[in-house]
Amino acid sequence: MLGSMLKKFRVQHAMTQVELSEILGVTQESISGWERNRFTPDYANLLRLARLYHTSIDSLFEYHPEADAMWDVYVKLMPDQKDIIQTLINTFAKANTND
Repeated sequence: MLGSMLKKFRVQHAMTQVELSEILGVTQESISGWERNRFTPDYANLLRLARLYHTSIDSLFEYHPEADAMWDVYVKLMPDQKDIIQTLINTFAKANTND
């Protein structure tokens, strides 16, 4: 969700909510509300956040266009091909939890 991504980017950039609020010219309560998904920053603040974090607005929402392209391919696969893909995903997911 947007809030968790906003917090992730803020923490990655070693900023407190107060520091970020001063940079953006909003209250600390606004930052807190955004991060807890109580309300959404307006477009101007989304743009400022994206620029500050050197990313796109899409990234703030965890949108990845390449995932859409992969899904378009996946839905056209035969059922046995989908089973193979699901097995691979499960294998990789299990391997990542063992790290």
